[in-house]
Formats: sequence, C-alpha cells, structure tokens
Amino acid sequence: MRSTLPKQKHLVKVSLLCILVLLPAQVACSSATPLTPPLGTATASATTTPSPAATDTRYVLTTPSAVPRPTKATPTEVPADASPEAGLVYRIGTGFWIVDAQGQSTQLIDRTDAVISPDGSGALYWETNDAWLADFSTGERRNLTQSTDRHESNLQWWPGRPEYIIFVYRQLEGQEKPPATEGYLAVVGVNGQGYRVLDDQTLIGGPSGQPAASSDGQTIAYGGGGTGMLYHWDTGPEVFDPRDFGLSDEQGELLIANPSWAPDGQRLAWIVHRESQFGIAVFDLQLGTAWLGHFYDPIGMDGFPPAVTWSPDGRRMAVVAMAADPQKMGLWILDSASLQGERHLGRASNPVWSPDGDWLAFAGSPDESEWRLWLANTGTWALEPLALMPDAYLAGWIRPSGPASGP
Repeated sequence: MRSTLPKQKHLVKVSLLCILVLLPAQVACSSATPLTPPLGTATASATTTPSPAATDTRYVLTTPSAVPRPTKATPTEVPADASPEAGLVYRIGTGFWIVDAQGQSTQLIDRTDAVISPDGSGALYWETNDAWLADFSTGERRNLTQSTDRHESNLQWWPGRPEYIIFVYRQLEGQEKPPATEGYLAVVGVNGQGYRVLDDQTLIGGPSGQPAASSDGQTIAYGGGGTGMLYHWDTGPEVFDPRDFGLSDEQGELLIANPSWAPDGQRLAWIVHRESQFGIAVFDLQLGTAWLGHFYDPIGMDGFPPAVTWSPDGRRMAVVAMAADPQKMGLWILDSASLQGERHLGRASNPVWSPDGDWLAFAGSPDESEWRLWLANTGTWALEPLALMPDAYLAGWIRPSGPASGP
C-alpha cells in the first residue's frame, strides 16, 4: 500500500430532505446507539499521513500487554425449548433490557446511552466527558479515562481484544479542538489503565462514520473520503486506498465511509459513493481483491448510510438502503460474495443477527402496516412480530451457549 496519503477527497454531503420516510426518529441515519447528545453537524476534514503517537505520557501505552485480559463471564445453559429471541438486547426509555429463555425481559442497566458488552456482563457509557464502565456482577461503576482536558465518546467494546475499549476523543480547548462530532482514535484498558492514542492526525466520526475493529484483535478500520485508514496493533496506522485493490476512479470519484469487518477478519466492507449513487465495496485483504455492488440513487440525506451488518458465518450481509426508489428502499439481505440481493424485507432498518445466524431481528414495516419489531427465520424468511414496544431500539443479541471453561 502507499506510504503517503493522497490528497483528501471530501465526503459527499447530500441535501437533507426527509430521511424519516425510511426510518423512525429513533433510528434515523444510523443503527449505532448514540453515546452523547448531538453536538452539531460536522463536515469532512482532510486526512494526512499520521505522525507518531502522541508524546503526552498520560495518553500513551508503551507496553500493550501491561493490561491483563479479564476472565470470561460464565453464561448460563440455554434450554432446548428457549424462545428464539432469547438473548436479544433492546433499549427503551427506562434503559437496556434483555430477553431471557422464557421470553421475559430483564433490565440490564437504567441508562439509555450504554453499550452492552458482548457477553452481557457489563456496559460502557458516557458521563462528564469521560468513558465509564458498569459491572453488572458487582454493581460497580467506574470512570475509565478521568481526563480533564478531553471529551471521550463513541465507545466500543473490542471482542478480539477484550482488555481494551475503543473510543473517539477530542480536545476540549485549544487549537487542537476538532469539530464537535469528530475526534481521534484511542483505546483504554477495561481496568482504567493504558490510555493509548492510536492516531492523532486522522479525524473520525461525523460524516466518516465510526471505527470498526477486526475480530482477531489486530486491526481497526476508520476514516473515509477518497481513502480510509487501517490501524495495525503492532505497526500503527496505514493508508487504506481502494485503488490498491484495483478499484480506479476512472468512472467517477469513489468515496468510502462506515467500514464493517466480516467475522473472518479477512474481508472488509465499506459504504461507497460514486456518481451520485451509494453502494457497497467488499475488500479481501488477504487476496488483495475487491468487488462493488448494490448501487442505488439515494433519498435526500446528509452523510452516508449505516455500515453493513455481517451474518455470523460471513455469507450474508444486512444492508439498509436509503433509496429514493421504493422498490429498492429498505432492508436487503445480500450474498457477500456477489453482492446480489437474496431477500428484500421492505421498509425496515436496525438489523441484528442472532449469534447462530438462524434469526434476524429488525424494526420495520415489511407488510406496509404499522412500524414494529420483527423476527425473521433466515432459513425460510418467514416473519413473526416481536412482542416488544414498537419504538424499542434493537442493540444486540447475546446467546449463551453453555458453561465457560475458564479464562
């Protein structure tokens, strides 16, 4: 790949008309759980070749292994006759809840700005400009960042490196203060140690979308525009240029944003924009190849559509198309190898796969009736309504598979 960053190409800004034609207010524009109140509209900024990590010793981790890996949570056995929606996590006005094996809901946390851990043992949330962690087993809530001059937000768990969380930070004062919806990539240990700045040159968030971490714990994809970035845990930032995978801009400027990793950690999907259309690009990092597909003319909106959601086996991806054409608008299930449509679930959004891939939950109106939550059998695509509040936000799916065998 190129060692210098080509001239930044600004992200598309399509005029805002009425994105609510497609999505209800609580999930408009993105399927990501908001961690901070909206702070304004940002524009894409230039990406430059990253300099070495920041020298402020408060925010640098020189020995990644210094943060111990936590022990695994012990899940419970799932009965054979458990409800298909068992483990589904959702958010309503009183906080986050999880559906148990009998189909009943149990509250996980009383906050609405949380990010539930992959194993359901805790949650991240934002408070007083800092990243906080709530431990469900002990009830403890602790400040992980404790920074007085920075604002940390857009918190993420990293299943491939569970001793760390990923977030976006920005300076609160001074010349280095970025736009309100953007910041720089960083991590901190779940024990509150090892605040590590990964890239203090490339702004992310805003129109570039959120960072995406690989399942093997080695790489984070982030940024966007004419090029993106990959942060390699052992070697640092590297420019990600679609032209290195054979995708030229001869037919028009190709812009990328909102990356999403396949479960195998070898394929990386980006939302792309070319010649006024949105589409999908899938890159095979091992083979150095890429393919494009599922282009459509968008409805008026700002920024990019949400990132694709891969199925657990990596064979499919759920894509929310913000299309002007009603026949193309809504939730699509694509074959990840061809990007051909396998199923169109109509006016819908917020897809969440079950851990075994047998089910897909989503919010929508596939039969043009009232908006509500649905459960689709991915073998037959038969639909059944979920007995949850229609305005509930689907936040994840935790399906315990039996007792853990140790750390």
